[in-house]
Amino acid sequence: MTYEPEPRTTEERAKWGRYGLDITQWLKLQGRFAHLFQKKDDEISVKSEHKALVSGIQRQVERDWEQLLVKCSRTAQMRG
Repeated sequence: MTYEPEPRTTEERAKWGRYGLDITQWLKLQGRFAHLFQKKDDEISVKSEHKALVSGIQRQVERDWEQLLVKCSRTAQMRG
């Protein structure tokens, strides 16, 4: 997965999520999650029956990321 500091367009924001964390790209790299994907015309996409699951994972990652940002800001305030 690559680092994207700030999505540039609305389409990129929709693709990468609120914080630029696209869990789908990470899951594709993990062989243990291959059952979630299908290959069609040289393109790998989430199987329709697993879209809700992957969306739920994405939402959880974003919630966890928000909590981490809050914890980091509290730690910085305590030190500063």
